[in-house]
Amino acid sequence: MPTALIRKILMKMRLVFILLLFCQSLSAQNEAEKKLRIYTSPLQLIDVLSRPMITLGGEYILFNRLGLSSEFGIKYKDVLDYDSTFVNSKGYSYRFELKFYDIFAENTRLRDYISLEYRYIKDDYNCKHTFYTDDSSQSLVTDNFGILKDIYVANIKYGMVIKLNRLMFIEPYTGLGIRYRDVKSVGRTYDQESVYMEEYPDCFGNIGAFDDFVGFLWNVSMGLKLGVNF
Repeated sequence: MPTALIRKILMKMRLVFILLLFCQSLSAQNEAEKKLRIYTSPLQLIDVLSRPMITLGGEYILFNRLGLSSEFGIKYKDVLDYDSTFVNSKGYSYRFELKFYDIFAENTRLRDYISLEYRYIKDDYNCKHTFYTDDSSQSLVTDNFGILKDIYVANIKYGMVIKLNRLMFIEPYTGLGIRYRDVKSVGRTYDQESVYMEEYPDCFGNIGAFDDFVGFLWNVSMGLKLGVNF
């Protein structure tokens, strides 16, 4: 058989092989999970334990089993208004997460995962604390002050991505980890030795907010994400 003919046959075989690989790749991409997700955390809009935040996040899927996620949130309001202005009220947070999918379940509508998460929360706000200096109701004292708060969180989380349809999904999760809290007060005059009876600080969701604290604590997290696939 002439050498030129052999070369043409081999060239056609290569083209057919490349075409088959290309078609297989397209088919695998259609069957696999979509690579990009955009989401928000709606429960943080009504977070009564910390601060209401508007959040937006994104996730990119690598190798169909590994997810890289990041999210940013910003405090949109203080629930209670205070006359004191010891600090400029501001708050925001961001998180980065590395997910490992298909731990216990894998089907067309549900994929579970275990993840490692790092989160930072910044929250500066004004607060007040009322207390009595003796047994007379006329001796009520109001202490206005500010709070500067930095929180660093490391979590191990378990969650599920549940498809609602071809476009939308929900993602419940729970986690356990540690947090490092750095809480400082500004302009606080509270003196425990002069207190006869005290009330809780009038700070939204922060009963112990008037106490300065630096150190580690356990962290338990639960949440829900709502998003779309691309």
